[in-house]
Amino acid sequence: MKLRIKRALVLIAFSLFIASITGCTFEEEEKILDIITNGKYSEFTDNLIEDISSAAESTLALPASSDASSATASGNESSNNKQGTSSSSSLSNDFASEGAATETTAPGTSAEKGERDTVKSLVKGLKKNNSTCSVDGNSTALKTEEDVTKRVFSAAGDYVNFSVLMSDATCLHTAEWYKEQFPEIDSLEINLENSAIYSNGICINFTNVSCIMDPHVSYALRTGDTSYLDTNVEKSVYSLINQATDALALPDTLSDIEIIKEIHDYLINLAKYDTEVPGMRSEESNASNSHNPIGLLHEAKAVCDGYARTFKLLLQKHGIVSRVVSGYANNGSTIERHAWNYVLLNGKWYQTDVTWDDPVPDGQLIYTYFMRPDEDFTNHESGDSWTDSVSCTDASYRAYPYEEYKCNSDAELEKIYNEQLYDSFFYFLYLTDGSLSEKYIIDYLISNEKVAIHYYPSETVGEYSLLKVRNPRAYPE
Repeated sequence: MKLRIKRALVLIAFSLFIASITGCTFEEEEKILDIITNGKYSEFTDNLIEDISSAAESTLALPASSDASSATASGNESSNNKQGTSSSSSLSNDFASEGAATETTAPGTSAEKGERDTVKSLVKGLKKNNSTCSVDGNSTALKTEEDVTKRVFSAAGDYVNFSVLMSDATCLHTAEWYKEQFPEIDSLEINLENSAIYSNGICINFTNVSCIMDPHVSYALRTGDTSYLDTNVEKSVYSLINQATDALALPDTLSDIEIIKEIHDYLINLAKYDTEVPGMRSEESNASNSHNPIGLLHEAKAVCDGYARTFKLLLQKHGIVSRVVSGYANNGSTIERHAWNYVLLNGKWYQTDVTWDDPVPDGQLIYTYFMRPDEDFTNHESGDSWTDSVSCTDASYRAYPYEEYKCNSDAELEKIYNEQLYDSFFYFLYLTDGSLSEKYIIDYLISNEKVAIHYYPSETVGEYSLLKVRNPRAYPE
């Protein structure tokens, strides 16, 4: 009698252990327990035994024989695999909803079971190697789902290629699952060719061609979870973005376009372009804070990616989606590496270049590249593949920053002129078919300034025309 009880207890423990590690459903676990408890061993059907056996094999991942005696999975921390040096990327369909909390799949749902089944199938098909695997010099496998998830997101924000060593398949999720939790890493994929089952665990290789700029800071701003800020630079950037938000103190009554303009103006008035550092990151300049928000917000100087990254993070802090674009720009004399922004407003994308709206030498801010369509950015060329599927076609905000310069009569012309006497430029926004014209305004300026006037041909912005004129007081002959 005692022997029978012992056997039953052993079978219960073993069966429940197998059921738990293989991901059996609650109903299957109940069935196993009922069969053993009531001594109905004949009810272990062939299908049930096959399911448990197959799942156990893929989960335990017992290695097959191999001629190799040792193996190393590289985390690829060389500069050519660092995030930010690649020019391609992908755009997640979920990214437009950034700022909202990510909904996770409830445990026990059919969606979760399907995802677990996919993982089991993936692991079962991996090649086996009886050697010991080492990732970045460490052969200790991660033992919990939480640790693996943290490693995946932390590494995906920094490296194009990286590996994760885990104790068993219960720690792993599909690439789609990670992207749902972290839309900041929207091009993550599992590379099966470079993944394998080793004697000390399962090594999964991931590729993440590109992600949004500053993914860990973006995640912290989106969720309030700062646990992924694993460098002093990231922690400083996160703190400075929050401080800048407090300094801006934008009222809740502002519209999104008003918020975008306020942040655009704030950054330009705060900082100046750092002419001593090469534009965009390079081997020589990568250590400079001018490439990140620390330079702009703390040292009041930046280059193009410093402007673009700060603009993007401050917009996100205010609930507005933006992405940093890396590519090239023609400044009229040379073609140079450059970074600027795409901004999503009311379901439409617009291009904005804060750097080029901050004149060098430091002067009056301009809006030549503020919330513009593609046709106004023909001197910019994106190097990011995700922009191929995004079109900026709306031109309705061309005139927005110049509303204060509207003039449709002689009295209004004189008023706008006097208000800009000490600015770097004169701006005049006049009705194209109204009483004023480009020639009329230029003649008025010549009669007042008594010098030659340098101006830019009027730009059509809806029913208005915008005339930009260099103020001879700021640019004397």
